[in-house]
Amino acid sequence: MTLYGHFSTREELLEAALVRSIDRAERDLSTIDLEGPALEALERLVRRSWRIVNSQQRMLSAVEASLGNDAIRAHHEEPMTRVRLLIERGQAAGSMRSDLRASWLSTCFMSILHAAAAELRGGALAEEEADRVVLATLRSLLAKD
Repeated sequence: MTLYGHFSTREELLEAALVRSIDRAERDLSTIDLEGPALEALERLVRRSWRIVNSQQRMLSAVEASLGNDAIRAHHEEPMTRVRLLIERGQAAGSMRSDLRASWLSTCFMSILHAAAAELRGGALAEEEADRVVLATLRSLLAKD
């Protein structure tokens, strides 16, 4: 029996794959220690997050092409909340910029992770450079001057 025997449409199959992937990523991300200074916690989160995005990039591209970006975003509430709360904590502590809303900075955070994965996949970013580049980019976006 094919996978389509379990799903009415290709879109249902893709959405189920997306949900399963995000659930797996959430289990992994929930183990990260986000205590201590917000910028240090951010670094731990970034190192793991962008690798997860990179490993799921092809599936995410298929889901986005079929279901649209809104469907992907609707299922990313938990990871986005984790990032937003971390940014809000950094803003309250004075270590992260507060001139922009945490929700907007969270969106930028996720966009940069996806861009890094695309650059890596396309050969424009070397794997041994990725941690440094992603962290430096996010630090420059989020850190208070």
